[in-house]
Amino acid sequence: MDQLLNVPGDPIADDVRLAASELVTHVVTDTDDGGELRAWDPRPDVPLRLEVEDLDPAFPEIPAQTPSIGGRGLSIVDQIADDWGVAQQPPSKVVWAEFDRNRRGGADGSD
Repeated sequence: MDQLLNVPGDPIADDVRLAASELVTHVVTDTDDGGELRAWDPRPDVPLRLEVEDLDPAFPEIPAQTPSIGGRGLSIVDQIADDWGVAQQPPSKVVWAEFDRNRRGGADGSD
């Protein structure tokens, strides 16, 4: 992951790392068969995209009430990603998040 985020002062680096952690944690704790994390960064004009694919057909949802322990991962992703969603790709689903440097201070990571 750090190879994608190796520009000093990259405005998306911390949020991408946090979102990757939350998405992977969801797959590990809430599915039986694990999943696959994919990330790509087609700089400079396209957002970095994270995807986590798993075989659980249930769509994850942000809880209406904040749980006291756990269950906040998608809420965090919703707050820090520029866009995110869930796509059905039978027999699996993909939860994805995008991070746009152009919205946050430039494609080269500078302000």
